[in-house]
Amino acid sequence: MLTKTRLNSLQKLLIWSAGADQEILSQESCRTERYKYESIGTTVILTAIMAFCSGGYALFTVFGSLTISISLGFIWGSIIFNLDRFFILTASQNKSSSKLQFWVGAATRLSIAILLGFIVAKPLELRLFESEINQKISQQRREREREESRKDQDTPDVKRINKINEEIDNLTREKNQASDALQKARIDAIEEIEGKGVTGKPGVGTIAKERQKNVETIEKSVTFLDSRIQDLLKEKNSLIKKQQSSLSIKTPQKKEWQEGSLLDRISALEALSKDDPAIAITNKLITLLLIIIEIAPVLVKILSKEGLYEKLLEKETIDRMNQENLGKMAEKELSKMKELKNFQLNIEALMIEYIRLRERNKEKIEDIQMNKAKNIYQQHDEETANFIKLCRERVNNYEDLVD
Repeated sequence: MLTKTRLNSLQKLLIWSAGADQEILSQESCRTERYKYESIGTTVILTAIMAFCSGGYALFTVFGSLTISISLGFIWGSIIFNLDRFFILTASQNKSSSKLQFWVGAATRLSIAILLGFIVAKPLELRLFESEINQKISQQRREREREESRKDQDTPDVKRINKINEEIDNLTREKNQASDALQKARIDAIEEIEGKGVTGKPGVGTIAKERQKNVETIEKSVTFLDSRIQDLLKEKNSLIKKQQSSLSIKTPQKKEWQEGSLLDRISALEALSKDDPAIAITNKLITLLLIIIEIAPVLVKILSKEGLYEKLLEKETIDRMNQENLGKMAEKELSKMKELKNFQLNIEALMIEYIRLRERNKEKIEDIQMNKAKNIYQQHDEETANFIKLCRERVNNYEDLVD
C-alpha cells in the first residue's frame, strides 16, 4: 500500500499553481518531485504578484485612480498567472511526439514568456527610475516652453505689441520733454505779466501774449501726445487679451503633457538610457532579471527529464483512458445485446403469427379439391422454408456483430 504525506494548504496552492497532480505528489516516493513543483509554483505566484504591481502602477499613471488601478492590476496579474500555469501544463505534453514538434512548441512558449517578461518589466523600471524620469520630463517641458515662446514671439500680434511699446516709449519721452517745456513756458508767461520778465513792466503786453500763445501751443502738443499714448495702450491691451485667449486654449494640452503620460515616461526613460550608460546598463539588467524569472518555470519544465511524477502521471492517464474505453465498449456491447434480444422477440412473434395464419388456411383448404390442396401445401412449405432461412440469416448476422 502506498504511503501518502498529508499536504497543508500552502503546499496544495503551490502544487496547483505549478499545474501538478496533488494525489500523485502526495506519495512519499515523490518527495523530491514535490519539492520541485512547489518551487515552480512559488515562482509562478511571485511572477503574478510582480505583474500585479507593475500593471497597477502603469494603470495608475494612466487613470490616476487607486481603485481602478488595483482592480485592473489584479485582473492583469490573474491573466499572467493563468498564462504561466498554462505554459507549464502544456510544456511536456508533446515530449513523446517528434523532436521538431516539441521544439517548435517550446520555442513558441518561450517567446511568449519573454514577451510577457518585457511587459512586466517596463512599468517596474519606470517606478525604479521615477525621480530621474520626472527630472527628464521637467527638462523636456522647459525646452518645449522655450520653443513655444520663441514661436509665439514670431507671431504678428507679438511683433505689433513690440512696435507699440517702442512707440509708447518714444511718445512718453516727447511728452515728458513737452511737459517740462510747458511748465517753463507757464512760468515765463506769469513772470512777464507780473513785470519780472524781459520788459520789466507788469500787464499783458506783446511779449506776454506771445508767451501765452506758446503755452497754448505746448499744451495742445502735450494733449495730442497723451491721446496718442492712450490709443496705443488700448490697442496693446486688446492684442494682449487676444494672445491670452489663444494661450488658454493650449493650456489643457500643456497640462496633460506636464503631468507626463505613460508614453512620455517611456520616452523619457529611453532618452535617459541614451544619455547615461549607467542607467542603460541597469535598465537592461533589470529587464533581463525579470525575463529570467518569467521564463524560469517554463524553461525548467521543458528541459527537465521525465521523473517519477511524469511516469506515474502517464500511467494514471493511461489507466483512466483504458477505463473509459472499456466503459464505452461495454455500453456498445449492451446496446448490441438489447438489439439482438429485440430482434429475436420480433422473429418469435412473426413465427407465431405465421403458424396462426397457417392453421386458418388449413381450415379453408379442407373445402378445396385435393389437387389444389397439394399445390397450396407445397407453396406454403416453400414460403415457410424461405422465411425460416431468412430469419436464420438475420440471427447469424446479429450474432456475428455481437461477437
